[in-house]
Amino acid sequence: MADPLLQGGWSASERADCCRRSEQTYFARSAPAHSWGYGKTPGIDVVIVVVDTDVRDCKQMLAELTASAAASGRPDTIFRLAIEEVESWYLGDRAAVLEAYPRARKDVLDRYEQDSVCGTWELLADALHPGGATAVKTAGWPLPGQIKHEWAQAIGPKMDLHRNLSPSFNKLVEALSKLAAA
Repeated sequence: MADPLLQGGWSASERADCCRRSEQTYFARSAPAHSWGYGKTPGIDVVIVVVDTDVRDCKQMLAELTASAAASGRPDTIFRLAIEEVESWYLGDRAAVLEAYPRARKDVLDRYEQDSVCGTWELLADALHPGGATAVKTAGWPLPGQIKHEWAQAIGPKMDLHRNLSPSFNKLVEALSKLAAA
């Protein structure tokens, strides 16, 4: 992501420690311990956590995570949810997807409804990967992880904070902007 806000435009006294966990059950159990640990680490003023919602209700999930952080004694934890999966954020900036993958199947990209629960990574695979999601699933692990990593490296740097249509991504940008301005 080319925006300086997301490239570490923090003052010397500020540090961000981000983690991405797609296994919410594990995270929900371990969040209090992680938040407590970060809370005891000098120089960490806030904890930012990005989590895929998968098929969970985002309001309920956010309430559970917020309560968990408050119970840990670390209420200054900011949770941001990628609706279904982080790939929704890539799809929110179609120009970045097409810049990174000029041969992307536009007919597949046209079927995507922003921040919908629709098999987001599979849709992106259908648009970008030869043989689509079926080929990726048939090949099995580690290919799904590898292509998701490739997408992050290829699309992420081309994303523009001001043209992204993903409401969940824009909530992350808003939170980071507020922190940077504080």
